Amino acid sequence: MEKIKAETYKGIEYVQFKNLPENQKLPLSSWLEPGQAFTISKESDIVTNCILYDDYSGWYDNIYCALAVPSDLPSVAAVASSKSRNQKADFFSRIWPFSSFVLKS
Repeated sequence: MEKIKAETYKGIEYVQFKNLPENQKLPLSSWLEPGQAFTISKESDIVTNCILYDDYSGWYDNIYCALAVPSDLPSVAAVASSKSRNQKADFFSRIWPFSSFVLKS
């Protein structure tokens, strides 16, 4: 289990969803409430699918690490890959409203 480090922009600590380890993406996305993801508009770049580091860190410490997964159960990635693409796309479109708010420079 690996906790990623925060990135910082204008004093806001965040993590970008795409930088999470694969085994954390699905569990975290199902835990997040709609509107928790945001976009940062930097001078020369747009950073999408961001989560406040405090939200990620709290989830990681209190939920992700607290779950004891027996080794004989399939991994989250194996379960996710067994779903059809349409099911996964529908799942993420319902729980992951990436454009909930934008931080502008």
